[in-house]
Amino acid sequence: ALPNKKGVTISTNNLIKYAPKLINFYQNDLCELVSKQLKLNLFATDLNLPTSCALLIYENEGDWINWHYDYNYYNGRFFTLLIPITNNLTCTKFQIKNGNNEIKSIDLTNNNSICFEGNYLYHRASKLCKNEKRVVLSCQYVTDNNMNFLNKIRLKLKDFAYIGKIGF
Repeated sequence: ALPNKKGVTISTNNLIKYAPKLINFYQNDLCELVSKQLKLNLFATDLNLPTSCALLIYENEGDWINWHYDYNYYNGRFFTLLIPITNNLTCTKFQIKNGNNEIKSIDLTNNNSICFEGNYLYHRASKLCKNEKRVVLSCQYVTDNNMNFLNKIRLKLKDFAYIGKIGF
């Protein structure tokens, strides 16, 4: 099987350890700002999840994330906010496929960020070119942070695949 992603992810757990102020910002001020922008009452996702607030680092030629939908484990709507930390132009693009299967590229430079419902939007990060670096802060928010029992089990299995251990 070909890999679906290449690059480094600094998980929520590591950010709690090494950047607690960033986690606080994610849970409070940023959550409030995104809630206002979307005119929805949002909540930060569970900090036990490795992807709730994570840094995505693309630093080697060919680093990317393949086409995918995000799985929504929650009872409410599920949003991903991508904020570029590096603001320089790279050949990596955040791309979506529209209803006509056309690829649209979204430029995440000039302080642009994007917030989307990844369980409805087919998306990817295209491959990085040589001698480039891209760092993106990925934050996940929900309108209802409860999840049903089946989704809790699904999440534990995904965590096991992702980090190699199950914690209940």
